Amino acid sequence: MTPNDAHLNRLEQELNVHLPRSYRAFVQVFGPGILMGSHTILAPGYRGATVIDFLANNKWQAQESARRAEPERVGRLIAFADFLCQYLAWDPHEIVLPEEHEYRIYLVPKQLDQPLLPIADTFPQFIEKSCIEGKFWSRIGAKCDFSWEDEKGEIRTEPVFEPIGLGPTSSV
Repeated sequence: MTPNDAHLNRLEQELNVHLPRSYRAFVQVFGPGILMGSHTILAPGYRGATVIDFLANNKWQAQESARRAEPERVGRLIAFADFLCQYLAWDPHEIVLPEEHEYRIYLVPKQLDQPLLPIADTFPQFIEKSCIEGKFWSRIGAKCDFSWEDEKGEIRTEPVFEPIGLGPTSSV
């Protein structure tokens, strides 16, 4: 069982923002889990399961914004995934596709002196280009164990998703 429309609608009410349609579709099919061995996708309905609980992973912005170079942006970011203790987050003020509610995605580095790093323009681009095609790793200046270079010199990454949890246990 995965989050349903009711879970996602309640989360939108809590956040006062529309979730990207592509994210909604993704978590309704796959639920929360680990993508590419290192990206933990968060979802509503798992209150208390701090590794995947969407709301529990979105309580850092106020404290973090006071310590960052872009406090206003950091304060409005909405984390949808964790990457090795660094958040991947939407900026709801940077709307890329209005009808689809798609927002630019940033990596929030652990190091406070490091700037926010734009990763993708949409959730599908994050999944397809950044994760599956391996562009995320080159964007952050690293190479993943799941990556290899193909005959054209392109970096490729093994598509892997491991679901976490047996299904939602709370309303948000």
